[in-house]
Amino acid sequence: MAETLKSYVEAFADREARPLAVVLGAEHYNALAVIRALGLQGVPVIAAGNRAGVGGQLSRFAGERLTYPDFNEDEDGALQAIVELCRQCRGRGQEPLLFPTGDRHVEFLMTHRETLQPLARLHLPEDPILDAVMDKGAQYRLADKLGIPFPRSWTNEELEGLKRSLERRDVDFPLIFKARTVLPEYHQNEKFRRVPLRDLEMLTVLVDEAKNLELEFVVQEIIPGADDQLFTLGAMMTAGGRLSGIFTGRKLRQMPPGFGVCRAGENCEIDEIVEHGERLLKAFGFFGISQVEFKYDARDDQFKLMEINPRSWSWIGLSTRVGVNLPYLYFLDAFGIDVTDAERSGNERVLWISVWDDLFHSLKHRDQFPLKNLFDGYSGFQEAYFEWGDPKPALRYAGPMFRQIVRMLGGRLLRKVGLRRHS
Repeated sequence: MAETLKSYVEAFADREARPLAVVLGAEHYNALAVIRALGLQGVPVIAAGNRAGVGGQLSRFAGERLTYPDFNEDEDGALQAIVELCRQCRGRGQEPLLFPTGDRHVEFLMTHRETLQPLARLHLPEDPILDAVMDKGAQYRLADKLGIPFPRSWTNEELEGLKRSLERRDVDFPLIFKARTVLPEYHQNEKFRRVPLRDLEMLTVLVDEAKNLELEFVVQEIIPGADDQLFTLGAMMTAGGRLSGIFTGRKLRQMPPGFGVCRAGENCEIDEIVEHGERLLKAFGFFGISQVEFKYDARDDQFKLMEINPRSWSWIGLSTRVGVNLPYLYFLDAFGIDVTDAERSGNERVLWISVWDDLFHSLKHRDQFPLKNLFDGYSGFQEAYFEWGDPKPALRYAGPMFRQIVRMLGGRLLRKVGLRRHS
């Protein structure tokens, strides 16, 4: 039976086992935003990460903390630490929900589903659905079938077609190379995740290297337009196939510029991407939190699918700030509580910004004036790390970032006066 949105105490008053959330990846500000969103509703949270004393682990909303080995270095050790935590929770009469905040966490839970499912709640679609959603080639095939626009793309099986298009000048460089899925090795994932291609020689070298490693990939046209033409649907799809939370916004600046992670963004209403995103998610049979990203193409006045991320994303904190608490809606759905009406953001125009990251990358890349978006007339703003009632994560982050900025500016000054060579 569907209900209106209730706080944790109201929703779970009659449960014998006390539900709680184990938020994975707590060292990142994505997870910090999830921890705060859950904590605001009274959900007990365990902040679990591979580094102690950073990000969400410092949040006042984290009742407990777990530091596990890095998945990329010691996956068995990480699994054992999480298994032991879940056993302890069960022993205390608690029922833990394992809450992934990154692609690697989703893959980890998929890989160890049989081990973890008897001990914790995993609110994930079946593996074939997740495999398809995480495959960019499958995303574009489905978009094509549904008539949803996307950039011209060629998978690793379609390279001959790409070469013919290049010869005919139907398409030209620069292009973008993307691994189709998250790669198991961290250094591979960083290298092949998103690579701008300048010419045929660069394409040939990268393709040969990917083939030797048996990596599947997509080569794609680059849609013209600045970072502020990237639009996001942040959605919470219930296990019953209904949107219970809808957020739309756009990036303003990325780190690094052009192809990177959001460092400033804003909320805005774009019904077209809600329609496209909902159709895609339903066609896949996906449920849970997702980010469906589009880029507006002024050449034909269309929003084109860039990618689907089947988990929370870096600036999800803005959705909570404007009244759409996607993490809490996910938590409720995981424990079988259906919310009546879909939550949608209000009319307040709010800026999301990572202040230190924006300062650093503005100075490093000299793309725009540092922190310029703070002066663009927003009615409010959400900082990635800082909250007045929860300041420790921001204070911890400020020190290393300040030193990094000083080192960068100092190095630039030394090169300018000839005391250090240009790299």
